[in-house]
Amino acid sequence: MAQRATRSQRVKSQPGMASTHASSSVVAPSHASSSAVAPSQVSSAVSDPLSLQDAFTDFGTYGVFHKAVLGVFIAQSILDAQEVRRMFQQTCAACHVECPTDPREYMTALATTMGAINARIKKYHLTLKKICAEPPTINSYYCLVNKSSHGLHQQQDFFKRNELEYLLELAKEILESDGGFITSHAAGDIIISSKVTQTGAGNLLEKFARQKFIVQDEKRGRVMLGPRALAELEPLIQIKHPEAVKKCSFCQGIITVQGIKCEKCQGLCHPACLVRQLDPDSTGNVELPCSYCQANFLRETLDKYRGLAKKKCDHLEGEREDEMTRQAKADKLNFGDRGDRSGSAAAGRSNTADQTMDLI
Repeated sequence: MAQRATRSQRVKSQPGMASTHASSSVVAPSHASSSAVAPSQVSSAVSDPLSLQDAFTDFGTYGVFHKAVLGVFIAQSILDAQEVRRMFQQTCAACHVECPTDPREYMTALATTMGAINARIKKYHLTLKKICAEPPTINSYYCLVNKSSHGLHQQQDFFKRNELEYLLELAKEILESDGGFITSHAAGDIIISSKVTQTGAGNLLEKFARQKFIVQDEKRGRVMLGPRALAELEPLIQIKHPEAVKKCSFCQGIITVQGIKCEKCQGLCHPACLVRQLDPDSTGNVELPCSYCQANFLRETLDKYRGLAKKKCDHLEGEREDEMTRQAKADKLNFGDRGDRSGSAAAGRSNTADQTMDLI
C-alpha cells in the first residue's frame, strides 16, 4: 500500500502542464496533415504502462490515464467523435483500464474524464471543449481551446503573422455575410496588410481546412467556419459579431445561420443534436418537436438527416469490420492458439445505436 500511495502522490504532484503554461504549442497541433490518432501517440503519453493499474483510481480522479488523453489532444488539438472513441479505447488498453462498451456508460466515462482534465488545466486558461459541426456534417468534435483573451494569437509559433491575419479577416468576412459563408473566389480576394497572392490564399485555405478552422464546399464553391474556429473564436464572435451566431435549440452551444432551421420559430440546431434525438432505425410517421416552440420539424428534414446518419453508420461498420480483420490477424500472430484478447470482441461490438453514438 505504501508503494501505491507513493505512485499516486507522484501522479498528483506532476500535473504535466509546465510546458503548456501560456504556450501556444499546446493549441497548435504537431500533425497538421491529419487528425487521425496513432496508437504510438497514446503509448508515448504513457511512461510506465506496467504501473498504470495502480495509478488509475477512477475516471473522475486525475492521473496518468488523464495525462495520456490530454497528451493526444496536445498533439492533435481537435478530434472528431469517432477518433475520440478510438483514442479512449486505446488509452484504456494502455493503462489496463476496462473501457465501457455500453454507449451510455462510455459517454458518462468520457464526460467524467474530460471534466477531470478541465479542472486540472483550468489554471492554464485551457479547456477541452465539445463542439458540433454544422450542416451537412453530422459529426461533433472535441477541441483543446485556449480561453485567454489572446488565445488564437498565441498560435503564432504555428501560424505566421500574415496567415493568422488572413484567418481572422476570413472569419470576419464569413460572419458578416448573410448566409454564413463566402465564395472561394471572395476568400481569395481578401486583402490584408501582408499581401497574399491568389495561390498563397488557396494554400492557406487548404491548410485551414485541414486544421478544421474552415469547411470548404468544393461543389458549391463555398467557404464556411469550421468547428475549431467556432471553438477558438467564440468569445471574440460573441463580442464583435453577436448577430452572426445563435444558440442551438437542443444543446445551447454556438451555431451559425448554417444550422438546421425550425420553420415556425426560426430556431436553429446542430445536425448532431437532431440525430441524437432520433431513433436511427425508425421509419414512417416519426415526429420531433423543436425544443423552443414545440412545432414539429419537417418530415423531409428528419428523413434527410436520419439517412445521413445511417449512411455514416454503414461506413463505420465497414471500418470496424476491417479493423476486426486486422486485429484478428495480429492476435493470431501475437497470441497463437491462446485466442483473442478480451479487448478484441469489445472493439468489434457494433450495432446501430452504438454507431450513432460515434457520430455525436
